[in-house]
Amino acid sequence: MLWSPNEVIAYLKEDLGVSTLDAENKQLAKATPTKPFGGFELWPSTKEDFILIAENSEIHGPNPLFTIPDLNSSIDLNALSTQILSADYQGLSNNKILPGSNAQLLMPDLAVDVHAAINYFFLFDSEARGYVRPTCLAYFTSDKHKLIKLAKPIFTALSEVAAIFQHSNILHHTSELRSLRDCIHSSTLDIKNSVSKGIAAETQLKDIQSVLEIAENFKENDLYSKHTSFIMEYLKTNSLSERILNMDTLFPTSTKASSGNNLYFRPNIKKSLKNLYLICKDGLVLGLYHLFLVHKYFKRKYENIAVSERFNKCEGDKLYLGACVKTTIRKSTNDHFQLSECYLQSCRVPSSTSLQSDSYFECLDNNFENILLNFINWGKDSHKTFDQSSSSKSLFCDSSDSCEFQRSSSFSSGYNSAENNYKLETCRHIVPLNKIWDTLDYITMDSLDIEASFLRVLQLFGDSQRLLFSMFTRVPIAVISTPQELQTAQGFIKALSVFIPRRKNEILFVDFNRQLPLKREDLSELVAVNMCIDNQVIEDLIPLQLLSSLCILNLKDCSLTSPRYFGRLLANVDQQIRALPPNGPVFPVLVSTLLEIEETVKWWHMLLSSSADTTTAAKHVLSKGYNRLDMQIIEKLSRLCKD
Repeated sequence: MLWSPNEVIAYLKEDLGVSTLDAENKQLAKATPTKPFGGFELWPSTKEDFILIAENSEIHGPNPLFTIPDLNSSIDLNALSTQILSADYQGLSNNKILPGSNAQLLMPDLAVDVHAAINYFFLFDSEARGYVRPTCLAYFTSDKHKLIKLAKPIFTALSEVAAIFQHSNILHHTSELRSLRDCIHSSTLDIKNSVSKGIAAETQLKDIQSVLEIAENFKENDLYSKHTSFIMEYLKTNSLSERILNMDTLFPTSTKASSGNNLYFRPNIKKSLKNLYLICKDGLVLGLYHLFLVHKYFKRKYENIAVSERFNKCEGDKLYLGACVKTTIRKSTNDHFQLSECYLQSCRVPSSTSLQSDSYFECLDNNFENILLNFINWGKDSHKTFDQSSSSKSLFCDSSDSCEFQRSSSFSSGYNSAENNYKLETCRHIVPLNKIWDTLDYITMDSLDIEASFLRVLQLFGDSQRLLFSMFTRVPIAVISTPQELQTAQGFIKALSVFIPRRKNEILFVDFNRQLPLKREDLSELVAVNMCIDNQVIEDLIPLQLLSSLCILNLKDCSLTSPRYFGRLLANVDQQIRALPPNGPVFPVLVSTLLEIEETVKWWHMLLSSSADTTTAAKHVLSKGYNRLDMQIIEKLSRLCKD
């Protein structure tokens, strides 16, 4: 356990193997490879982060209460709870004063590839020993580097959840504790002749009074109350799950509060304590939602979080990317009416975990309802929620039937969310450049070979500059594939959709399985398309008058038809891509290129704001080694940023 920042530093020094070196050994030490990232693993385990709620139960001892997400692994939660709750926090019930603030511990190397940040706190319960329930929230990760670097914001987030739990717990239990105090006080009149019972009554009165002093001095947090009311009203309006709508009736209540005739602590008469919902009420729902956000935000790679936070602090116009994936959905099996819609599952990562954020409830969807159902069904294997595979749900599907099934499966938790209506005007698959890694990680987990397919096509043509120039200047891209190359072509289009620049509120599509001939009016919203031909010719699918306005990648004869490019912005792309192995990381190459271009566009914006006119600014850019083709990219992306 690490109890202070000094101990954390000492731990890191020990972990790094830092030692004093003799002068003659310093030169040798410089040539000796050291551990990457300051003593941490370069590529941490891919095990998913998780959050554990646990308590030091007076009946069961250290006891796991819930995890986010639901764990289908061999992790022994009982052993883990014992490790993090090794101190006897129940002993504090005999103290004169309860702790005024929560305790926080950083516990690296708790087990192999298991590192934890833990926040300890107390909840009040009139039926518990000393009227308190020692509880903790623990964030577990296999990436020690991420845990150390993000320890402060993780602890802040866990403290916020503990405060939400305590807020609702105190509001709902103060009156109950007062009633219990009065009951014990009045019962002492009947037991004056019993010395032992009189002493027990006085001890209980002192314990309950120390708890009430904290509870009665507690001030209600208006923000917590407001958010709690909102989330409960939202669930009542949108949830179709009877179990969630009737949470009050699902958890069995334990024995009534102690009376004056039962003043001795006898654990053998108890089989269980109240469920967390019964002692926190609706505040538990808000707390679970906040933990849901914390998990979604911090489970990402550290590099993704760092880049996202750095760019969030930047002001000014941003470059937005991402075209929606288009398919044709049948409205019913007996109806021939069809409608083109976007079915790409939204990769929603919260912009922050702040309760003051305007977008705090942007992740309130059927995935959170599954969290609630998992909580309700915790320990009840026969009543598992139907949507246990929501995290691994297919991101793409290749036919109308499978898409229709996927749509219906998104309602399996009984959530009537507006997000499932997939209206083009409210499609939220667009992301700013700083969040592109979250989208890339998401699609890569769903389609493991999508990056390899993308690289295979780029290396096949060997002229990525021309393709990227077409993409950045928004020339429509058409891939001509054969049945043998269909899967590769579809993976290429799906990956390409992530990098296409767009206006923030623009309706933009790619179609990876186009079967109808292209029309000129299609090009207003369609920016990339895959067309599979077997015994056909290109002219059967693309009219002659459109050929000159498209960038065409023909996988059938390995030909590329596109505008020419020779400039500075994309000068190194081909060399970097050619150097990659067959399954190499091509996405980082494109992201780094985009980052450099975005910085150039921002520079262009600064020139426009300081120069007398556009012509003067353009001449200055051209004098720095850029050419007219580079200016086409800069001006196009500049307009997309500002619109």
